[in-house]
Amino acid sequence: MAETRRLIGRVAVLSDVHGVLPALEAVLAEPDVRSADRIVVTGDLAAGPQPSEVLDALTALGERVVLVRGNADRELVQVARGGTTDVPDPISEWAAAQLGPRHVALLAGLPHPVTLDIVGFGPVLFCHGSPRADDEVVLVDTRPAQWADVLADVPEQVRTVVGGHTHMPFVRLVDRRLVVVSGSVGMPYGRSGAHWALLADGAVTLRRTAFDLDAAIEQVAAASGYPDVRAWAEYFLRATASDVEVVQEFGSRDGRNEHPGDLITARLVLHPITPPEAERIVARSPRPDDHWHPEYPFADELEPLGSLAAEQESDAIFTLFQVRDRASGLAVGGIGFFGPPDAEGVVEVGYGFVAAARGRGFAVEALVELVRHGFAHGARVVRADTDIANGASQRVLLRAGFAEMRRERGLAFFEVRAPA
Repeated sequence: MAETRRLIGRVAVLSDVHGVLPALEAVLAEPDVRSADRIVVTGDLAAGPQPSEVLDALTALGERVVLVRGNADRELVQVARGGTTDVPDPISEWAAAQLGPRHVALLAGLPHPVTLDIVGFGPVLFCHGSPRADDEVVLVDTRPAQWADVLADVPEQVRTVVGGHTHMPFVRLVDRRLVVVSGSVGMPYGRSGAHWALLADGAVTLRRTAFDLDAAIEQVAAASGYPDVRAWAEYFLRATASDVEVVQEFGSRDGRNEHPGDLITARLVLHPITPPEAERIVARSPRPDDHWHPEYPFADELEPLGSLAAEQESDAIFTLFQVRDRASGLAVGGIGFFGPPDAEGVVEVGYGFVAAARGRGFAVEALVELVRHGFAHGARVVRADTDIANGASQRVLLRAGFAEMRRERGLAFFEVRAPA
């Protein structure tokens, strides 16, 4: 006799608690949450002023709770284990130091994404940023082509996707799929209160639990040892940032400003530079829509850009790229190939970033994408060199998958080979 899977009835969805215990307790006290068959928390559980207390409250729910990994959970584990994050956040660094081994192990073991079979919905995929990445930004007004890309690998039978990350609730259809973002319990944007959602009998209801903000701020301030806890709680619990401001800020991260030929990573856009663009960069004469960082361009890239500017036509593949920070929309560096591959498939690369963009992992992220791009278009070996005294650049190359081959004439030579 074939085994049948038991469908789950009512599901309460919480997200982005961010270590705010009073907000979590307010939601858990809701009758529809107390009676739910499952409580699914779609990430960013503990990065806030009461990390251990929130994790203890969630795990106390036992098998009723399903915890999904968020980007902040992943980053807490990195920091707690002695690593760093690409975008340092003071409260996350503090929160990581408060976690004991049990809490770190819990966060390290969180899955992403998670699929559950729910009455009236069938299989529902729960994620944080998107099904494919816990830190990807998608918004209620993200363009259809970007949504199609984001959901491309979701199984056809999954007709409902539930996420978090952006802290603003919405429900919308995306090419006949239902997409739900429940908002944030502990760090809401646009409207105060603890935001969550209820999935029951095939319908989604966005919910908001009001609670005494003054009392909650006092409770958090009294219980947390974070140095700036009162200011933090005042800002986030009162939802000081409006949804319009946040959508404008996040809008540069959801692909709406990208162009054909751009290489896209989680945080960066690598834009192939055309000869007219190279000419403007060399002349340091930006147009209003160029959005350059004040330190861009830097001196080291002017010579190769000058050569590109002099060309009638440029190689659209093995060319120079402007690196833009998706969060700010600003051009913060350059990276690229010094010509196409030779007869043996060998190509050389170089990169550089303005000082304000260093130390954030951008160089590694851009190099990994550039190498992938080169291999996808026929390169077999990618090489780079740097001064022996430049330890930072050597570490970047090693983290990007390069191996050091030799040292001579004051330079260290690196390469990475295409998979066999």
